[in-house]
Amino acid sequence: PVWSRNDSNYDALFYLANWPTPRISHWKNLLVSRAIENMSYCIGVNIVGSDPENNYNGYSCIINPNGEHCIDMTEDETVIYYQLNKSKINNSRNSLNFLDDKDDFTLKFWFIIYFRYMRKLILSFLILILSCSDNPIIVWENYDESQEIEDNSNHEISRMRYKRLQSLTKDRNEIFKPFHDFLKSYDISFHNSIKDLIINEDISSIQSHILEGKFNYEDLVKFYLYRIYKFEMDEELYLNSIISLNPEIINEARELDKLNKPDNLLYGIPILVKDNINVEGMVTSAGASVFKDNLIENNARVTENLKNNNALILGKLNMSEWAYYFCRPCPVGYSSLGGQTLNPYGRKVFESGGSSSGSGVSIAANFAAASIGSETSGSILSPSSKNSLVGLKPTIGSISRSGIVPISSFFDTSGPMTINVYDNAILYNSMIGFDDKDELSYKAEKIDLEEMKSFDPRNIVVGISSNVLKDSLISIALDDLKISGISNAIYEPEKYSLPSFRSILTSDMKRDLPKYISDYSNKDIQFYNVTDIV
Repeated sequence: PVWSRNDSNYDALFYLANWPTPRISHWKNLLVSRAIENMSYCIGVNIVGSDPENNYNGYSCIINPNGEHCIDMTEDETVIYYQLNKSKINNSRNSLNFLDDKDDFTLKFWFIIYFRYMRKLILSFLILILSCSDNPIIVWENYDESQEIEDNSNHEISRMRYKRLQSLTKDRNEIFKPFHDFLKSYDISFHNSIKDLIINEDISSIQSHILEGKFNYEDLVKFYLYRIYKFEMDEELYLNSIISLNPEIINEARELDKLNKPDNLLYGIPILVKDNINVEGMVTSAGASVFKDNLIENNARVTENLKNNNALILGKLNMSEWAYYFCRPCPVGYSSLGGQTLNPYGRKVFESGGSSSGSGVSIAANFAAASIGSETSGSILSPSSKNSLVGLKPTIGSISRSGIVPISSFFDTSGPMTINVYDNAILYNSMIGFDDKDELSYKAEKIDLEEMKSFDPRNIVVGISSNVLKDSLISIALDDLKISGISNAIYEPEKYSLPSFRSILTSDMKRDLPKYISDYSNKDIQFYNVTDIV
C-alpha cells in the first residue's frame, strides 16, 4: 500500500477524487485548475486506487503549468483535497480502508500528487489555501445582565435568585485562545456529519464508530471543543460550565491515534473533571479567584488512574465555589471565577445542582463523554438529578482523595457522572485504586461489566422512599422496571437530626485544606489556611 512509503520523501501530499465524499469533505479543497495556475513546476501523478471496472491502478501521468494533463479530471468536477496534518495522513484509521467495500461512499479513482520542488512555493500555496476558508473567531465581551438578574429576582427557588451571571475575574476568551488555529480552519460540515454518532451515545458505541473508521480520537476531541466553543461563546446559550480547557488535548488525542492500541473502553475518550481535582499542567481553582494561579505540577491520584487507562482530560469544570462551603446563601453553582452555572434543560429556569454543577451541566449538554464530580454530602447526587444523569458517590476510600481540594477527609470522595449506568461503571473501574497517601483508601473490586449486561432482573428489588412516590417521573420509572421484571419495595424513611454535622465539616476543613495546600498546591500560593482565604 502507498501508506508504507516514507512520508519524508514528499514535500506535500494531495488527494484527488472525482467528487466530494463524506469521509474527506472536511479537507481543504481547491479546483485542480486553480491549483495548476499557482504552480510553476510539473506535478507527477500516480493513480493508486480504482474501481474494479476500470484498470487505473499504477497509471502515471504529468500535469504541466499550461493546464494540459493526461486525463480530463475537471470533466467530473474533480476537486483537489489537501490534508493539512501530515501525521494524520499516515496514522488515520481511515487510510488503509479508504477504498474498502464497506465504506459509505464511492470513488472511481484516487490520486497522490507529490512535489519535489521549492518549499517556498509550497508554503505560498498553503497560505493561499488557508486564507480562503478561515472561520471568524468569536470574541466575548461581558454584557449588561441587569435585566436577567431582575427577571430571576422573584424565582420560587430562593437559590436561583441570582446576584451575577458572568465572571468578573476571568476572561472567557482566554479559555479558547490555545485553539484559535484549529477553530479557524475547522470544517463545520464534518462536525455536523458526525454529530448523530456522538451526541447522547454511550462510550461503547463511540468506540465502535471509531473502530469502524467513521472518525478518530482527534476528530472526537475537536468535535467536543467546537461544541463547547459554540455554546459557551454565545450570549443566548452559554452555560458557564467550563473554567479551563487542556491546551494539549489535540496533541494528546493525535498521539493515541498514532499509537492505535485501544486496550480498554476509556482509551481516547475525552473526560471533563471538576476544578477541585488536580490535573498536571492546569490550574486547580475550586472556583475561587484567590486560587486562579494555582498551576499544578502533579496529578491527583484519581486523575493519574484515568490517564493510565489513556482517558483524555479535556478540561476543568465550574463548581459552587469551595464546594459550596464558604458561601451558604450564594446561588448553587456559582463561583467567582466561573460565574453562574446554568442548566441546559432550562437556563435560569431550573437549578444546575451543586457543588459539582459544571460536571452535571457539561454532560447534559454533550460537552464530553463523561465527567468527574466530587461530593461531601449531595454534591454528585444533586447535579446528577437536576441534569438527568447517572451519578455515583462511591464508598469513601474506594477512590483516592489525594490531590483534591477538600472539605472533609472523612466524607469527601470523587465519583463518575455519566448519561447511563454502564458508562458510570466503566468510569468507576478506571478511577479506583489503593493510595497509601489516603488514610481511608482500600483496594476496591471492579464492577463486573459482563454481569451488568446479563443479570437476571427477577433477582433485583429496588427500594423506593415513600417521599418520592408522588413524583410522576418516579412512577414512570417504576412501571418501566416492572416491565423488565424488577420489583420494588416501598419504605418509610426515618428522620434523623444532625445538629453537629456543620461543626464536623468546619473542624475537618481547618485541618484538611492546609494539608492540601502544603502537599498538592502550587508552591507560590500565598494562602495557607482557612483564615487566609476568608
